[in-house]
Amino acid sequence: NTTATAAQSTSFIGVGTAVATVDVAVSAIKTAVTAATGTQAATITVAPMNSSSVAVTGATLTASISGPGTLGIGTTAALAYLTTGRNITGAADAYTIGVWADGTAGTSTVTISVGTTVLATETVTFYGAAASYSATVIDSTIADGVANAAVFVVAKDALGNVVPSQPLTVTSSDTTVIASGTSTSATAAQAANTTLAGTVTVTPVALKGGVVTLTFSDGLATPLITATATAVVTVSSALVTTSVPSLSFDKASYAPGEKMTLTLSAVDAAGRPVPNTVIASDLVGAFTANASLQGFPTAYTAAFAAGNQTFTMYAPLLAGDVVVTATGKNTAATPLSVTATVAGGDAAAALEAANDAYDAANYAADAADAATTAAEEATAAAVAAGDAATAAQESADAALAAVTDLGLKVTGLISALRAQITSLTNLIVKIQKKVKA
Repeated sequence: NTTATAAQSTSFIGVGTAVATVDVAVSAIKTAVTAATGTQAATITVAPMNSSSVAVTGATLTASISGPGTLGIGTTAALAYLTTGRNITGAADAYTIGVWADGTAGTSTVTISVGTTVLATETVTFYGAAASYSATVIDSTIADGVANAAVFVVAKDALGNVVPSQPLTVTSSDTTVIASGTSTSATAAQAANTTLAGTVTVTPVALKGGVVTLTFSDGLATPLITATATAVVTVSSALVTTSVPSLSFDKASYAPGEKMTLTLSAVDAAGRPVPNTVIASDLVGAFTANASLQGFPTAYTAAFAAGNQTFTMYAPLLAGDVVVTATGKNTAATPLSVTATVAGGDAAAALEAANDAYDAANYAADAADAATTAAEEATAAAVAAGDAATAAQESADAALAAVTDLGLKVTGLISALRAQITSLTNLIVKIQKKVKA
């Protein structure tokens, strides 16, 4: 079978002249190609296969591109330019297709066929010059003196296509807190997958905090991009000795069994939220409670978010005050405490309900035992009744046979008696006739 089929054939796309052999390269190339004229943007490697998954030799590929760019086709990536154009046909066994930029930005689809059979399609996005930036804060509260990937910056061209790894200049509104620096915007693959790799990393000045606005631009004397992006971050102290934590519940009063949210809040000596790199166990010892609370925290390793760390638990079923305490790890070892009231519960009523439930369970168990015994007795009675019914049936069959036999005998006797009566009648008639004579 020398006919190529789409179901069995494969097509992989790689960046530049790289020959890809796995699908993961496809997502990287689709939004990571320059639109500079004459630059080979991608290489597509095709493996025509027949319906039995056997490689086809001697096939002739055709390829066409819709959108910007031109194509070349050859036997290797380095020779893919030998046959070029927007709609091309290669030589036999030429299964490598090159994709070139033509200076125009936009998204293109490459369609690859053998005869009238489309084997595969691949997509390439050509980007133009960066025209805008967008900045997303991913860590709003960072520690002083510690490098932190705090902002995710993406550059895009005029069509909205991502421009990967665009050089950036970072300008700080307060260089005594965060010094200015340069960085690089996210790659196209990172932007498409919203990964946090490739973020802008800033290093705050040690022992200096504050709220800073960061501005991102191309930073050139004659800017290529007039648009800028900004992000606001807070720099605070990560020293636990200066942190003053506090505890609070989300409500003052709860119904029995209701969800309770406990919040641990902390600020540094200047009143700024502690950095998001701080965890609860850095600031407080283990929590204790005067009542049993479902979900009460036993681990304290999650990071703060804007100075807060929350824990979820559930109120007890009995009325009364719930008190949660801990001790701060600051210099003063500040004792922490928070109280909430559980209303609507009644200890006596709850105990009585528990006792009633216990009694009901015992009654149910006794009833189940009695039902089991009755079922066993009913089963035995049913078996006995079945045996009696069988015996009765056998007796009825015997009686019917006897009655039938007796009936036959009686019928025979009656017939014989009738015959005798007839004979006697005839004799009497004869006698009467003789007497009259």
